Order: sequence, then C-alpha cells, then structure tokens
Amino acid sequence: MAYPEISKRVRLEVREHLVGFVLREIETLFESEGFERFPVPNDELPSGQRRGLAEEYLRGINWADQDHRRRFLRVVEQVLDAWGQDDPPLLLKLLERDGYTRDNLGRLVPSADSAVLALPTELLRDDRSIKQELDRIVRARDADAGQVIQAARALVESTCKLVLREKGEWPDYLGAAPDMPALMRAALEALDLHPQQVEGGKWEEDVVAASKRTLGSLIATIGGLSELRKLVGHGQDHPTQLPLRWGHLAAYSSAAVCGFLLETLAERESP
Repeated sequence: MAYPEISKRVRLEVREHLVGFVLREIETLFESEGFERFPVPNDELPSGQRRGLAEEYLRGINWADQDHRRRFLRVVEQVLDAWGQDDPPLLLKLLERDGYTRDNLGRLVPSADSAVLALPTELLRDDRSIKQELDRIVRARDADAGQVIQAARALVESTCKLVLREKGEWPDYLGAAPDMPALMRAALEALDLHPQQVEGGKWEEDVVAASKRTLGSLIATIGGLSELRKLVGHGQDHPTQLPLRWGHLAAYSSAAVCGFLLETLAERESP
C-alpha cells in the first residue's frame, strides 16, 4: 500500500491535539510505534511541555519513509479515538485532504486504495482490468481484512467467469448463480487444469502426482476464501474481526490464483 505524503499542517494539528494528553501518554503513543525523541534546540521548541515533547518525537520521524508514515498514522488513530466526539475534528478533515480515509475499524488508510476494494465485479471483464485490480488489492492489503477478503474473492470470481467466457463454456451444473468452488472447478476444467484431467505423458509419474495435489489445493484455498468472505466480509453482520495478516493471505492468494489462470488462458489462446 502506498502512503501519500503527510502535510506539515497535519503534523501541527496532531501536536495540538496531544496537548490534551499527559506527558507519559505522549511518550507511550510514539514509543509503542518505535519512534524515538530527537533533540530540538530550545529556540525551536514550541511553548509548553506537551507541545515540546510531541515536537521532539515528530522531528524523529522520516516523513519520506513509507513505513514511518504508516506507523505515524497508527499514532494518529489513537489520537482520534481519544477525541470521542461524533463530529469529525479538523485533524480528520486535513487527513482527508492528504489522501487518507478512516475505515469501519477506525484505521487510517489511503483513500484510493481503500476505494478500489468496493469495485463492482461486473466491471472486470478483461484480463487487463483484473490484473490492475490485483495489483491494487496487494497494495491495499493493510486495509480492513474483511474488505480485502471480499475484494479478493470477487476478483477470483471475475477471473473464473472471464476464463469461461473466453472458452465459450458454461457447464450446466453451474446454474445461474454458482458458488465459488463450482465456478473454480469449471474454470480449471475449461483450461484442462482440473486434477482429474492431469495425465502422464511428458512428465514423470511423481511430478504428475504433485501437480494434481497442487491444483487440488488451489480449489481448497479458494473454497476457504469464499467461506471467510461469507463470515467476515465487509458489510457482513458478523462479530468476527480477523487480524490484518488474514487480509494479506487473501490478497496474495488471489493474486497467485488469478495470475495462474490468466497466464494459462493466454497460453492456450496463443497461436
């Protein structure tokens, strides 16, 4: 995920908000994210102990570094949480101008990357658009895990449907609204990739056996992804909230599966 530049106006507003914290709380906010105090000359320190302490931590941040920006946003999230009011403070408006939005779990994420997670599946009708969205999902992997899982599942669905359209096939067993495992099976069969279709020939027996297990694992992975989407997908009425690493798994898994299907389709269609 690419983190846009954080303006000086945002930094100053954060410093002003920290006036409402005690000194130890300010230290904990920054040090819990790995930041250290940077010596600031007395004539450059703002008035007040709290502003001065906050300024020392802010000076220790490398604003050109993506990881530093990410960790600073985690500090800002806690500042916003402590605000405790319904109306968004000036700080949130300034962050929006810098290109950030707050997701349903209160995390600050880049606006462009988070918006793409809600892209309608029906808009993805060619391999180029699917590849573009795969790249964006990987960049947006630190958004809400439920959102990422939902978007990843949608991209796998779009890819499978693209394969079936290009091959001119829609097996009767799919029906009008197939579930994800059935759709994945149909796409693999259209590309002669279903484990039952893999036969010996130019490969040795043990290689064929391993390839069958790998393809079977793909089906199982997508089935699990689909089930997770039903349980914790964005907007679903379910109490489970997964850690970010599950969103990472969904993003990378969908990229691997969709990439494999699209590359196979291109190879089958080439003269």
